[in-house]
Order: sequence, then structure tokens, then C-alpha cells
Amino acid sequence: MIELNLNGYTDIPHGKVANIATYLEMTDCPPLKADHTNDLKLDHMAEPKEARYIKILKAVGEEWLWFSRLAMDRKTLLKAINTPEFEIFIAHKDANDIGLLELDVRDKNNIEITYFGLVSETVGTGAGRWLMNAAITRAFDHHKTKRLFVHTCTMDSPQALAFYQRSGFMPYKRAVEIADDPRLSGHISRDKGRHHPIIE
Repeated sequence: MIELNLNGYTDIPHGKVANIATYLEMTDCPPLKADHTNDLKLDHMAEPKEARYIKILKAVGEEWLWFSRLAMDRKTLLKAINTPEFEIFIAHKDANDIGLLELDVRDKNNIEITYFGLVSETVGTGAGRWLMNAAITRAFDHHKTKRLFVHTCTMDSPQALAFYQRSGFMPYKRAVEIADDPRLSGHISRDKGRHHPIIE
């Protein structure tokens, strides 16, 4: 077991990935930032089709090494995405899926944004602001919601943390995550996550 050095460097075994996660929260629905999109739609998928879900999850998150759902066996994955405890929304423009929003609503007082992101071609178009407004609105529509929280990490897009803060989230906690590199297990292609090189 690795002992974390709290005043210096800690070597991570080869074959692992490590990142620092920052947790953020909001306890009131903030004034929503203006967005100027009018050609985007959001599908609430009560029972997501596995193929569509995996396709958008990979399109949005594979570059950032989103591996937790991809590492699940099929039975566990289907159970996770076909339950009312997780509200799954897919953003689309015309016939193209361009974004993913997932809310963990098991605790109606404390709702978590578990997945949030866009395909790379739509970053910078205003779609992110539109999707975040949808996330905040839907979260606080739950009448008992007292807190909405999310986390991002150093494997995510470098724009994510500042975006969440501009959206009204305040950081409250950090954590270190260490896991098997999903590119070595084959769950994610080896050419993804170049900002986080493989060390075998």
C-alpha cells in the first residue's frame, strides 16, 4: 500500500494513473448565465439504450480518461444506467449527439453532477453554458434539493474547473485518486489522454 507523503512527492507504481480531484458545490440556485443557443435539444433518457450511451460517453470522455463506467461489466453497467437513481440526459443538435449530463438523485437533498461534458467540436460554441443551465435548473427543480455538487480532476479538460466556478460552484474539498490505467486494460484506446502519458 502506498503511503502518501503530505509534504513532498509520492511515487506512483507503473501502470497506474493518479490525479487530484477538486470538489465544488452550490447551496442555492444562482442566477443563470445567459446562453445564446437555440438549436440544441436535451433528451431525458429514462431507460438509456446501451449503445447510444456508450457512444456519447466515449465521444465526450475518452480523451479525458473517463473510465469508471467503461470498466464495468455489461450487467453492472445496464443496472447503473437504467435506474431512476441516475437521471441521464443527452444533448443533441439536429441528429447528432453532442453532450452528456448525468445527475445522481439518490439523495434528494444533495444532488451530484456525475457526468457533464461535450464533444470537442462543440466546445466554445456556447453549448456548455446551455447544458450547465439545464443541469442547475433540473437539479434545483427537485423540491428538496439543498445542495448541488460536482467534482473535476487533473485528467479533465483544463477549462473545467474555471467553468464550474464561473457557473456558481465553490470549491470545498480535494482528493487524490489512484487507479489502474484504463488504456492498459483496453477499456480506453492507448492514443487517448495524451496529456496524461502512459507509464508501463
